[in-house]
Amino acid sequence: MILRTTKFKVRKEALPEVLAKFPDLKKALAQVDTMVLNYAAWNNDGEGMTMAVYNSRKEADAALEMVGGVWQALAPFMENPPEFTTFENAENMRG
Repeated sequence: MILRTTKFKVRKEALPEVLAKFPDLKKALAQVDTMVLNYAAWNNDGEGMTMAVYNSRKEADAALEMVGGVWQALAPFMENPPEFTTFENAENMRG
């Protein structure tokens, strides 16, 4: 498995608008059939991160265009561009 994280900072005053977009963002990410798991976490100041899990690098790369579209939709609300990190190995430690 492979894991990708994205660190982001939404402008604090824009956070309610971003949260209102979550239903549409969830629908868009549900279309990424190569994605095994996706979570977003954030603080009330707008700082946050996402975590996405894929079975392989090939599947993760296949999702780049769709996931990039989600970040593009959020760009007007960001303080600065998101930071992406890829971890080549991931393991479910609960199952």
